Amino acid sequence: ILDGIGNTPLSQQEYNNLTGETRFLRAFAYSWLVRNWGAVPFFDEQNMNDFNKPRTPEADIWKFVIDEADYAASNLPEVAKAAGRPSRYAALALKTEACLYAGRYEEAAEAAGLIISSKRYSLVEVGKADDFLDLYGHTANATSEEIFYIKFNRDSGSTIAYMYLCKPNPFVNMGAVGIYTDYQKNKFIQNWDQNDLRYQFGLYKQTQNGTLNALTKTGMVCSKFRDSEWTGSSTTSNDNPVYRYADILLYYAEAVCRWKGAPTDDAMEKLNMVRRRAYGQKPTQASSSDYKLADYASKDAFLALVLQERGYETIFEGKRYNDLKRCGKLAEAALAAGRISTLSEVGDAAYWWPIPTDEFNYNMALDQTKDQNPGY
Repeated sequence: ILDGIGNTPLSQQEYNNLTGETRFLRAFAYSWLVRNWGAVPFFDEQNMNDFNKPRTPEADIWKFVIDEADYAASNLPEVAKAAGRPSRYAALALKTEACLYAGRYEEAAEAAGLIISSKRYSLVEVGKADDFLDLYGHTANATSEEIFYIKFNRDSGSTIAYMYLCKPNPFVNMGAVGIYTDYQKNKFIQNWDQNDLRYQFGLYKQTQNGTLNALTKTGMVCSKFRDSEWTGSSTTSNDNPVYRYADILLYYAEAVCRWKGAPTDDAMEKLNMVRRRAYGQKPTQASSSDYKLADYASKDAFLALVLQERGYETIFEGKRYNDLKRCGKLAEAALAAGRISTLSEVGDAAYWWPIPTDEFNYNMALDQTKDQNPGY
């Protein structure tokens, strides 16, 4: 694609936009490769024909992602050309996330700060639980919170797995066939304040009438991406929120704390903005229910609070596992959820995906004994 762009008659602005978009998408793809597999073979336009490549260290991949995000941020428009295409701020969001993984916390705070100070984004305000449909529903397009989403359209037959269950009505006695997220002994769910509108919106309620397919209630079922026009098909128009403004506020709070070695008033304010919205309050106005900095004055206490808030805010968005892994809290979370009895039960295989056999078959620089991820 990059070669093709270079050989096509374009204005300088068109060239910059297209190369920025392409390099953003390449960096975005590598960011997922490295967080799921760790060190991976690295290919760019300079070595595409060299199929035998050893694994490149994680630090080098993250540096590449950050450098590419910088390039994209300098060449993409402030407003995306179309829904689902990246903008300058999508690139800054990618840089924020990549810098957190790379331990470059000052840069993460700076990139998130540029998004915040642009004033182009704001939290979608809610007054009751179902108002979150304005953020997650099938008609919620181009909201004030959307930075970079993977777009879906029912008419084109697009769908996404975790949205299959998000039907418009509650289940009779929790009697639907489906996927339970975890058992009720999960302390993370047990400790979630049920007055939090995210709790009320994101989890299906059990109805008491009827006995059809009655099952013992053992878990929590996602209703976050419900579709009021669902007719029984497996297609959806609900989008996948990769980066939204709430992500950036919480990433900023975390990055500042890690950079400074302790939380600041500004970091706590950004966290409280997300929390206020969860209780139907105006995000930018102080509330008597705000978290107080004095109660979370240490680095560890504040980071635990950010991780908790991010867990509630992004539940069912596919972000929790990598957050826990990145923060070194995966084993602790599994223990708290009642899935294990001791921390040592979380082995190496819990942290990395297995390298597929085909990679070893077609890449002669990889050795299945030496290069396979631990635990496989």
